Amino acid sequence: MWAAATPGDEVGGYRIVARLGQGATGAVYRAEDGGGHPVAIKVLHAGPDTDESARARLAREAATLRRLDHPPSPPSSTSSSRASPRSSSPSS
Repeated sequence: MWAAATPGDEVGGYRIVARLGQGATGAVYRAEDGGGHPVAIKVLHAGPDTDESARARLAREAATLRRLDHPPSPPSSTSSSRASPRSSSPSS
Protein backbone atom coordinates (compact mmCIF):
# COMPACT_ATOMS: atom_id res chain seq x y z
CA MET A 1 0.00 0.00 0.00
CA TRP A 2 2.19 2.88 1.22
CA ALA A 3 5.92 3.19 0.96
CA ALA A 4 8.05 5.48 3.10
CA ALA A 5 8.18 9.02 1.73
CA THR A 6 11.44 10.93 1.46
CA PRO A 7 12.14 14.64 0.87
CA GLY A 8 11.37 15.53 -2.73
CA ASP A 9 8.75 12.79 -3.17
CA GLU A 10 5.25 13.77 -4.23
CA VAL A 11 2.24 12.42 -2.31
CA GLY A 12 -1.21 13.31 -3.57
CA GLY A 13 0.03 16.46 -5.28
CA TYR A 14 2.12 17.65 -2.30
CA ARG A 15 5.94 17.74 -2.22
CA ILE A 16 7.51 16.13 0.88
CA VAL A 17 9.96 18.43 2.70
CA ALA A 18 10.82 16.50 5.90
CA ARG A 19 9.53 13.82 8.26
CA LEU A 20 8.09 15.35 11.43
CA GLY A 21 7.43 12.17 13.39
CA GLN A 22 5.87 8.75 13.36
CA GLY A 23 3.51 6.65 15.42
CA ALA A 24 1.91 3.25 15.45
CA THR A 25 -0.11 3.68 12.26
CA GLY A 26 1.91 6.09 10.14
CA ALA A 27 4.37 8.92 9.74
CA VAL A 28 3.68 12.65 9.49
CA TYR A 29 5.59 14.77 7.00
CA ARG A 30 5.99 18.48 6.40
CA ALA A 31 5.08 19.09 2.77
CA GLU A 32 4.19 21.92 0.39
CA ASP A 33 1.27 22.33 -1.95
CA GLY A 34 1.70 23.52 -5.53
CA GLY A 35 1.82 27.14 -4.33
CA GLY A 36 4.58 26.45 -1.80
CA HIS A 37 2.23 26.64 1.22
CA PRO A 38 3.18 24.34 4.11
CA VAL A 39 0.93 21.38 4.90
CA ALA A 40 1.20 18.24 7.01
CA ILE A 41 0.76 14.84 5.37
CA LYS A 42 0.12 11.60 7.27
CA VAL A 43 1.22 8.45 5.45
CA LEU A 44 0.09 5.06 6.74
CA HIS A 45 2.76 2.42 7.31
CA ALA A 46 2.69 -0.46 4.84
CA GLY A 47 1.97 -3.91 6.21
CA PRO A 48 -0.71 -6.22 7.50
CA ASP A 49 -1.99 -3.63 10.02
CA THR A 50 -2.79 -1.23 7.16
CA ASP A 51 -6.25 -2.56 6.54
CA GLU A 52 -9.69 -1.06 5.99
CA SER A 53 -10.03 -0.18 9.68
CA ALA A 54 -6.74 1.79 9.60
CA ARG A 55 -7.91 3.67 6.50
CA ALA A 56 -11.27 4.35 8.17
CA ARG A 57 -9.51 5.78 11.26
CA LEU A 58 -7.42 8.01 8.99
CA ALA A 59 -10.59 9.24 7.24
CA ARG A 60 -12.20 10.05 10.62
CA GLU A 61 -9.04 11.86 11.73
CA ALA A 62 -9.06 13.95 8.53
CA ALA A 63 -12.76 14.78 9.01
CA THR A 64 -12.06 15.93 12.57
CA LEU A 65 -9.16 18.10 11.43
CA ARG A 66 -11.36 19.74 8.77
CA ARG A 67 -13.73 20.88 11.54
CA LEU A 68 -10.97 22.66 13.51
CA ASP A 69 -10.99 26.43 13.39
CA HIS A 70 -8.02 27.54 15.47
CA PRO A 71 -5.31 30.04 14.45
CA PRO A 72 -2.28 27.70 14.91
CA SER A 73 -4.00 24.89 13.00
CA PRO A 74 -3.65 25.05 9.23
CA PRO A 75 -6.77 24.17 7.26
CA SER A 76 -7.18 20.54 6.21
CA SER A 77 -8.59 20.11 2.75
CA THR A 78 -7.91 16.63 1.42
CA SER A 79 -7.33 13.06 2.47
CA SER A 80 -6.64 9.94 0.51
CA SER A 81 -5.91 6.38 1.49
CA ARG A 82 -4.96 5.39 -2.05
CA ALA A 83 -2.19 7.79 -3.13
CA SER A 84 1.38 6.59 -2.88
CA PRO A 85 4.67 8.48 -2.78
CA ARG A 86 6.31 9.18 -6.13
CA SER A 87 10.02 9.79 -6.06
CA SER A 88 11.39 12.84 -7.80
CA SER A 89 14.79 11.21 -8.19
CA PRO A 90 15.61 8.98 -11.17
CA SER A 91 15.50 5.22 -10.65
CA SER A 92 18.77 3.31 -10.65
